[in-house]
Amino acid sequence: MNVALKYVLEAVHMKKIILISAFFQIVIGFAGYVSADEAIGRINALKGFAFARQPDAPGQRNLKVGSPVFVNDTIESSKGSRLQVIFRDGSTIRLGENSELVINQYAFNPELKEANGASFRITRGIIRVITDKITKLNPERFRVLTNYGTIGIRGCDLMFDVRPRDEKVIVVQLHHADSVVVEMNLPATPGSPVNKERAVIRRGGKVIKMSLANGMETVNAVMKELEELDNSTKPEDSEEESSDEPEESGSVQSGVREYESIRSVGERAVKSVQQVDEERVARVEAVADSADLLGTNVDQPSKSADKEPMAASERGRGQDSMEITSSPDSQESDMSLPVVGTRISSTIASGSDWSWGAWEQEIMDLDDDGEMVTYFDRGTFVTGNTITGQKFRDIRDGGIIYNLSGTGQAGAAITAKQRSEFMTGGVELNVLVGGGVTPTWNGDFDVAGGESQLQFSSSGSIMGNGRLNGSLDTYSLNAFGEIKGPPVAQVINGNLVGPGTGDTPVTGAVGQFNFNHNDGTKVDGAFGADLR
Repeated sequence: MNVALKYVLEAVHMKKIILISAFFQIVIGFAGYVSADEAIGRINALKGFAFARQPDAPGQRNLKVGSPVFVNDTIESSKGSRLQVIFRDGSTIRLGENSELVINQYAFNPELKEANGASFRITRGIIRVITDKITKLNPERFRVLTNYGTIGIRGCDLMFDVRPRDEKVIVVQLHHADSVVVEMNLPATPGSPVNKERAVIRRGGKVIKMSLANGMETVNAVMKELEELDNSTKPEDSEEESSDEPEESGSVQSGVREYESIRSVGERAVKSVQQVDEERVARVEAVADSADLLGTNVDQPSKSADKEPMAASERGRGQDSMEITSSPDSQESDMSLPVVGTRISSTIASGSDWSWGAWEQEIMDLDDDGEMVTYFDRGTFVTGNTITGQKFRDIRDGGIIYNLSGTGQAGAAITAKQRSEFMTGGVELNVLVGGGVTPTWNGDFDVAGGESQLQFSSSGSIMGNGRLNGSLDTYSLNAFGEIKGPPVAQVINGNLVGPGTGDTPVTGAVGQFNFNHNDGTKVDGAFGADLR
């Protein structure tokens, strides 16, 4: 059984190596058709008619498959047309009909992390953005601007539906532990001060709606809507994409197709190992015996959230709970590790109108020496009767100032180099809201467990939608006996909780925090406290 399982895991890792090779072919393919100093990508699929123009150049360039694209290009598709652009780092952008994309900035240098960055503006239409190497090298410098907001992207697959009076940002999936930050920067009414609303999304299957009339709202995605939007940007039936001439080895087209083929086989191999959560030894042995995982087609089990029920406490019951609606097609494109045991979640702390807990799942992988190892993947979740939207604004703008404070419980899962453990401890929170003052909050956190300890303080504002957004004031992490410096990426947010009305509209606060370090160390935490 161990031999069979090792072959399974080695096959998965070999697929990863081949995927890297395929992407390298994609990047090399660019050198054959453009100067590296000028062209940043090319059209690799087109149905109908599209053109590009430069701000200081007369006329426009009619696009076809193979046409290069450049910084400062405005790319437009006509009615009934669709196209796909692939960039030098492997990122792709698909445009549906009557869509417009402006490339404000693009720089890709795999040898120099700080030199990477991209900025695009979407002025109208339906557009899908799938990021690649730039967000891995420099995740802080990839953003998309729309008419209503700014979207910071840290490795993900997004769709945009931009219309004159409203727009949607659809988070199809996130890669690894990354996030999407959406900031709306429009006044509530013409001539009034700008009301900046902000949402940090760490789960796929979410839709952020923005409009002048309703501000910002985050809801669960509906799969039918996702499919319709996705189909409206697919140019796969393009006549220009096919050719009687054989494709050159290493070309962008052949590289993409090879990558998709390899990824499909690799995903089938991994997913076949994930089919059953019980009797793990028998499960892996049966899969290894019943299929040639190195090349045979294996039926893919569904990973749809509605077919794998989570505990009710994990799925959330509040207004702003983190329930996900997804399907096999909306899973992460990177192959996940073979799962051994069932994901187990439990509530750890609770108070008035809030609770949070932790989950864990056993994972198998090969270490650097090719030996099979088993470890736990851990994380946190929060639920609560959150005060959002108009309920929060009524409290903020009301005549009573609430200067609240309280202590509660906090916890965090820390993962580093195939090791993980859970830390617990306390949190002290202070909140100021109401009476027309600027809403603010701050907190001190101290959690420890096993060989690790985390202490940090955070403060920030409370946005117009009721979301607590924070940044680090101090930070100290001892991870498995090793002192770490400040994180390279951080997310700290939460919500006030309570009835939202009455003499005591705010009863507490609940939230989450995530910290990522350069060496791959990750912290995923949650907190909650009653406030008075």
